[in-house]
Amino acid sequence: MSNRKLIKADLSVFRSVFMMVFVFILLGLLIGRAIYIQVINSEFLQERGNERFMRHIEIPSFRGKVLDRNGNILAITNMTKNIVMNPLELNIQKENEKIKDLLKILNISRSEFDKKLTGTSNKNFIYIKRQVDLDVAEKIKNLKITGVFFENSQKRFYPSSEIASHLVGFINLDNKGQEGIELAKEDLLKGKNGERVVLKDRRGDVIGEIGETTLPVNGQDVKLTIDIKAQTIARKFLADTIEKHNASAGSVVVLDAHTGEILSLVNMPDYNPNTRKNLDGKKLRNRALVDIYEPGSIMKPFPVSLALEKKLVNENTLFDTREVKIGSKRITDTHPKDSLTVAQIIQKSSNIGTVKVSMQLTPEDMWTLLTDVGFGQKIDIGFPGETRGILRNWKKWKPIEQANIAFGQGVAVNLLQMTQAYQTFTNDGHVCGVSLIKIETEKDRECKQVISEKTANTMRQMLMSVTQKEGTAQLAQTEFYTTAGKTGTANKVEDGRYVSKYISSFVGFAPAVNPKIIVGVMVDEPKKISYYGGIVAAPVFSGIVSEILPLYNVPKDKNLDKIEKTNNIKSESTENLIEASKEISVGEDVEKKDVVAPKENNTKSDSIRNSENSNKESIQIGAFKNKDSAEQLVNKFKSKGYKASISEMKSGNESLFRVRVGPFDDQIEQQIFLDKIKLENYPVKIIKN
Repeated sequence: MSNRKLIKADLSVFRSVFMMVFVFILLGLLIGRAIYIQVINSEFLQERGNERFMRHIEIPSFRGKVLDRNGNILAITNMTKNIVMNPLELNIQKENEKIKDLLKILNISRSEFDKKLTGTSNKNFIYIKRQVDLDVAEKIKNLKITGVFFENSQKRFYPSSEIASHLVGFINLDNKGQEGIELAKEDLLKGKNGERVVLKDRRGDVIGEIGETTLPVNGQDVKLTIDIKAQTIARKFLADTIEKHNASAGSVVVLDAHTGEILSLVNMPDYNPNTRKNLDGKKLRNRALVDIYEPGSIMKPFPVSLALEKKLVNENTLFDTREVKIGSKRITDTHPKDSLTVAQIIQKSSNIGTVKVSMQLTPEDMWTLLTDVGFGQKIDIGFPGETRGILRNWKKWKPIEQANIAFGQGVAVNLLQMTQAYQTFTNDGHVCGVSLIKIETEKDRECKQVISEKTANTMRQMLMSVTQKEGTAQLAQTEFYTTAGKTGTANKVEDGRYVSKYISSFVGFAPAVNPKIIVGVMVDEPKKISYYGGIVAAPVFSGIVSEILPLYNVPKDKNLDKIEKTNNIKSESTENLIEASKEISVGEDVEKKDVVAPKENNTKSDSIRNSENSNKESIQIGAFKNKDSAEQLVNKFKSKGYKASISEMKSGNESLFRVRVGPFDDQIEQQIFLDKIKLENYPVKIIKN
């Protein structure tokens, strides 16, 4: 009995000790685990916890504004919201009606919404739509859809739309510049985002902040030299001319004649940076900086100026201009003359005369001047894709190359280069660097003297004669301001050959005596009415000058008693004006084809159209007994872009059919048409509508 009690007692002690040891071991494991979690592996677990509840919220900085020279806003950032959904929390069936309302507000189709949800079973963050206006976001917020959240965002707005699109450019959804100043000045405009660290609950609501908030630094504003009013004027006249002549494209550059500041730079076709619909490479191209072309006769003043500078000739030096051959190559003129003075060579745009003057120069001297005024050099205003043009080193020139370059062949420029070079004549022989960013102090402006003030003044007088009677740019005249400049008409080059496609151009300045602005105009492939620079590009210059100079309160300097109003030119003087405007910078004869254009698309009402046509004239051609013959002629004229119709006239028992062409937009277009049908020997009659 006593042994049994002893065994029981021993067992009780053993159990107690075992349980005590077990408890201590278990407690040690728990303490060890706690130490491991709280000390050894605390950082890892903290990160996992933070991933669930802690968020780094970016505080966006505001991108700097883009302003014109007068402080008008060209680009500004507005606050918007990104609409976001969490597919793991969004109950499609339960929220179906609210989702329909959401899609209607955002103008998103159901199929597009469903596509966003495809393959998102493991995703908790998907954009429904980005950059939504605040008032629209508020409507969606009122729907109270579980699983739909909002994220602060920004949207860039361009008040001037198409008017300054190639200059200002645009940004992408991530607020990064893609084109224009937005790209060129990205580092200045973009700013630096801030950040705050917060705790969020399962619903995504902020329940607290951790640490210090880093404040954002907004981007800097960029002030351009552009005047949006001047930009609007330039675009208007360029657009009208491109439509009138059915041209492929065009550009205008307006510079301050003394500082080189760009007051306007326009390209067409253009685009709206706010929508960017149907955007393609043709619309994006900043043609005034990117496209190079042979300038043609606009180049002629430079070699002539150098010959004047070196006293090899003066304005009255007479040259035989009947013919010139360089090796086996024959140089021709559109208007052959037996002889011309140096001043007349510029006025009449004589290829032969220019070549004879330029061949008195050494290739090195001529190349040096052309390089000094900016040809073959990047202007470098900071735009991507800017071209330097083509000007071969003088050491590689053959005599025919020097001759061709003198009248704008064998050299290629962009319009900004060409316009900048004309500072030589407006700025007393100095050429200043072109600028797009406003320069506040004159000491920061770089200028170089390339010819003397005396030579610059002499050439300025010669260029004035180009826009006067017998000059090639009489349509560059304005009603109240004197003008000066030079026309250019050059064949385009395709596959290494000159083709019957043309670049029409004009670079000039006004007022002529004390210039304030230089205007460069380039029209690519005009297909209707004419392709000569004096008829296509010169009127653009005239319109721009007439409206921009009053903006800057420039005094009218034209003698009003001697004004020739081009709108009232008689048919004979119109014909002479057209003939004087004809020029083309080709060394050898190039095949010339009729200019053909598609029929105009006129969407105006009959009443408006009749009102506009009431003071215009049409041309009545022939009297055909055979209606088929009349119809063939009508179709021929229609294929060339003219309005044409048949009218029937009874003569006893017989019918006669007359062809009527018109009405014509102006007397220039009408006279050009008359010139084209002279060889047909049809009887013609001008009739009022």
